[in-house]
Amino acid sequence: MTARLVIFFDCDNTLIDNDAAKEEFNRRLLSYLGRDDTDRFWTVYESVRSDRGVVDIPLTIERFGVGDAAQRAALTEIFFDFPFDGFVYPDVPAVIAHGQSLGTVAVLSDGDQVFQRHKIRQSGLEELVAGAVYVFDHKEIAIQQVIRELPADHYVTVDDKPHLLTALEAAVDAPLTTVFVHQGKYARTGADPTSFDIVLESIGGFLKLTVADLMRFSAA
Repeated sequence: MTARLVIFFDCDNTLIDNDAAKEEFNRRLLSYLGRDDTDRFWTVYESVRSDRGVVDIPLTIERFGVGDAAQRAALTEIFFDFPFDGFVYPDVPAVIAHGQSLGTVAVLSDGDQVFQRHKIRQSGLEELVAGAVYVFDHKEIAIQQVIRELPADHYVTVDDKPHLLTALEAAVDAPLTTVFVHQGKYARTGADPTSFDIVLESIGGFLKLTVADLMRFSAA
């Protein structure tokens, strides 16, 4: 069955305050590792991201703690026993419910298959979207696969990362509305907001949008 409207919400810094979560991770790492090894951990983190093209926490932990099973276990606890639900932006449950009143809603996220899915589940987002969660190394490459699974007359993608909105717009061969949420570090990169169909200062602004607002734009 073809839906009238499918809305894809990004996860990090769109639904979850990932910048604040990363600051808390850093505080916990400092408490456990100290300054020098915490700095080394983030160096490994960036190296893994460069190698994989995506953040991969399990691989970062593995590379950092080679030969030290106790340390790997402690780091795994820091990242996986984490209160992600406390970092979901306050308006998000209402935003998801509003989106569901307009069409079909899914979370479409970049990240590794283990940690990113864990984050989305533990934060409560998976339950909010009734299990409609898609995680890929590069969602702009996989978007056509998702669209085949969720056929619709019109699509909406909501994201804080300008480069991904641009890439998704180029990749989707269907009517698409781009919604740029101006929150989080990637949103402050100097991107031209006029490049996108709708600009929100926070995710809560989505509550004011109607079907007519979301379907009046088309990139196809």
